[in-house]
Amino acid sequence: MKKIIFCLFSILVTGTMAHGGDGPFGLEMGMSLEEVTTVLGEAPTPYPQVGEKTLPHGYKVCAAKTPPELESFILTITPKTGLCEIYLRTGNFSKMPADMNSPDPRDVYPKLVDMVSSNYGDPVKGAEIPEGEDLFEGEPLDLSTVWKPGKNGIESITLGWVPTSEAGSNMNILYVFNNRAMAIEEYRQKDFLSDIEKEVKP
Repeated sequence: MKKIIFCLFSILVTGTMAHGGDGPFGLEMGMSLEEVTTVLGEAPTPYPQVGEKTLPHGYKVCAAKTPPELESFILTITPKTGLCEIYLRTGNFSKMPADMNSPDPRDVYPKLVDMVSSNYGDPVKGAEIPEGEDLFEGEPLDLSTVWKPGKNGIESITLGWVPTSEAGSNMNILYVFNNRAMAIEEYRQKDFLSDIEKEVKP
């Protein structure tokens, strides 16, 4: 009887992991690298680069399961704490104003806001993108939208964009789980600072 119960439990757990959980993209706080691999159906690539920084606890995965605007999909997974951050980034936009063949980031930003809000409700802090072509006049804009979901183990979600009239700007979405403080403490024990916190500011 115990063997039957154990087998049923194993099937239930394996089935749940294969389809993922209720967190973003089926990923849950504290998941191990092996569990993430099972949910996503691919082995994440270690040590991705963001700018000139190599992330020692970062793993890059295919962004095929995310909206087409998102190009980079990086996870922070530590040996003890597990998954603590999910970082997404769009590809680089052409210079503004956008030409006919390039996506207008002023259209992409609200689309990403709607994507997050559809799962986690209204943001606690919004951003208003100026209309017209005077977007880059005066002080540089640093736009950000913030959510505090209070569910799925997520501490905060931040969408950020620093517009520029030159080619190369992009948007970031950072999902921070409630266990990130534990991960940072784990880093400090090995003389590391938080990868995404230090190098990627949405």
